[in-house]
Amino acid sequence: VFLLADEGTRDFLKRLLDSSTLRTLWLSEEPLSVIPLAPEHTASVVRARGLAEGDIFLSMLALYYKERLAQPQK
Repeated sequence: VFLLADEGTRDFLKRLLDSSTLRTLWLSEEPLSVIPLAPEHTASVVRARGLAEGDIFLSMLALYYKERLAQPQK
């Protein structure tokens, strides 16, 4: 599971999702891996310009759009 959340809530949500109480809700024997994403994770392929700061939501959207453009149109 890729966790997209604001910086202030990212760590809290990861701890919550990793808690034993919520693990009982998963449909598999193995717990899901929760990976909190931050703008630094996409900095090598998505760059903010000027005074803008990285935004993980927009970065993921840009990566998706880039991949869609690379696919042949049907």
